[in-house]
Amino acid sequence: MVKNLINRLKFFFKRRFDQNLILNANIHFVRARKNYESVKKLNDLEFKVFSQNGEDGIIDYLIYSLNINKLKFVEIGVGDYTECNTRFLINSYPFKGLLCDINSKLNDNLKYTFDTHRGSIKVFNNYVNSSNILEILKSNNFHKKLNLFSIDIDSMDYYVIEKLPNEISDIFIAEYNQNFGPNLEVTVPHLDQFDRHKYHYSGQCYGLSLRALINLMKKKGYVFLGCNVECCNAFFILESKKDLIKLSFPDENDLTSYFNDYVCDVRDKNGKILNISINERLEYIKDCNIIDLSNNNIKVKKISDLIIK
Repeated sequence: MVKNLINRLKFFFKRRFDQNLILNANIHFVRARKNYESVKKLNDLEFKVFSQNGEDGIIDYLIYSLNINKLKFVEIGVGDYTECNTRFLINSYPFKGLLCDINSKLNDNLKYTFDTHRGSIKVFNNYVNSSNILEILKSNNFHKKLNLFSIDIDSMDYYVIEKLPNEISDIFIAEYNQNFGPNLEVTVPHLDQFDRHKYHYSGQCYGLSLRALINLMKKKGYVFLGCNVECCNAFFILESKKDLIKLSFPDENDLTSYFNDYVCDVRDKNGKILNISINERLEYIKDCNIIDLSNNNIKVKKISDLIIK
């Protein structure tokens, strides 16, 4: 009885806190939109509401610039939907959404976070991979004409994106692994139910490099816009809509500004977090097998084979 009462009180105060957070965020965005045409760098737009970092601000700019009034979105890798790229959006637009994650708390937590009559959400609460992604999308009617697609699964990202239809959404957000540096065009091998901490104890060999992501997205009909300050999420829009964006587009020949040494969660064999530079991280995982995608000649190699001494 007492425990149930305490949980209800926690729920009530958390709901009130989130409502105030949403209200203040909406006030911020109303003011920010007046200056959107003068902004030139993508990460100058960052503002965190419910996203992991400042993605909420970047997404608002893109939706506003593309004149999107109703949202149809897919987000793969949402955790329990407490902190992700689309949670704020469901409080701001009419929407239809598909959420995908293996997190066991996702469905229960949606009862708390999904407090809106603006739209509807479908959930796929299991592993997403290259074998099932198309069926997941088609069976839920999210396989075309989307406004936003976001993927962050720390594993088979390259192979899942590769399977997607070209030009599937107006806006596309994908995580990349900055440990691979600005020049390597690589991804991890194709393994079912990939676990980054089982693949290497450091947890640092996962996903794909930024250069591999950019080149793959070009084939899908997208233009690279830049990344967030933490250097983990890359943003793209359809090539056909790039004239609607007033930002300065990045020089894809020099990607060095999309990597930093500040964010680090490298672990040693005992699980202790190490504060080491990007170059040291690559050295740390040098014996891992990766797929070299450069020169259209896909090969399994060790990272040490690709590191320039």
